[in-house]
Amino acid sequence: MTSDFKDGAGIIPPAELAKVSVIVTAYNREEMTLKTIRILQNCKPAPGEILVHFDHGSGFPLPDDVQVLRSNDHAGPGGARNQLIHEARNEWVASFDDDSYPLESEFFLKVSQAADRHPDAGVLACVIRHPDPVHDAPSGEHEREVASFIGCGCVYRKAAFLQTVGYLPLPVAYGMEEVDVALQMHDKGLPVVEISDLEVFHDTHLSHHQSAQITSGAIMNQALLVWRRYPLLAFPLGVSQWLNKIRDSVARRRFSGVLRGVLGTPLHVWTYRHGRRPVSWTTLKTFRRLSRR
Repeated sequence: MTSDFKDGAGIIPPAELAKVSVIVTAYNREEMTLKTIRILQNCKPAPGEILVHFDHGSGFPLPDDVQVLRSNDHAGPGGARNQLIHEARNEWVASFDDDSYPLESEFFLKVSQAADRHPDAGVLACVIRHPDPVHDAPSGEHEREVASFIGCGCVYRKAAFLQTVGYLPLPVAYGMEEVDVALQMHDKGLPVVEISDLEVFHDTHLSHHQSAQITSGAIMNQALLVWRRYPLLAFPLGVSQWLNKIRDSVARRRFSGVLRGVLGTPLHVWTYRHGRRPVSWTTLKTFRRLSRR
């Protein structure tokens, strides 16, 4: 699979820009970030604007037409996206990481067309492709409501996102960030719609998922999600899901992360105990049904 396209260069006249903002969360990967920006700028049409957020005091020079936001603290990907979406000028906001980008030059044309077909969607979920196809979802032509989305390849409707409280800024957000926002969307009747011809390449082999930090973070975040979003009636289900997360991590032999995650869960939930806004039991049932699909 090709992970790049070449479609000429040069400045795109404003009249030919898509009415779509692009946000990119970045850290200290200069070469990869600049590659992503170049690919985005070479799309036909190009996005209406590109905003990049540097986290935790990181940063390096970017092209003059790219708007830069910074956080001196560790906002994490969720905190970065909160800031970027608020600053975006367009109603539809395409989200990427510094190592993800569209697979086709017509990506933003297809975004505009999908937005016209689904004007009430909260999020348009893209199909994520990887260097190793084993991580890819099955191919197929479809537009369907789904439970959640992936932040490195999705398109938010800004007005819908602003109806939620957004992301909880977490340095390690695995297991919390997109699921949390998706639950809020569904609770407000804002569907997440997967568009199969919006394909995004994520240039990673996902080996970092085996780290103790991410394993422990995912375990702690599973419990935090239950506390912040599940109704009391669903707490037994949430405990079961937390235990399943532990069992899965043990089965993958991620022992050091498991121990850290289990021991750290009470303090993690206590630290972020404020802001509990549970969704309805009906919303949670609908979310689980869509997840099983």
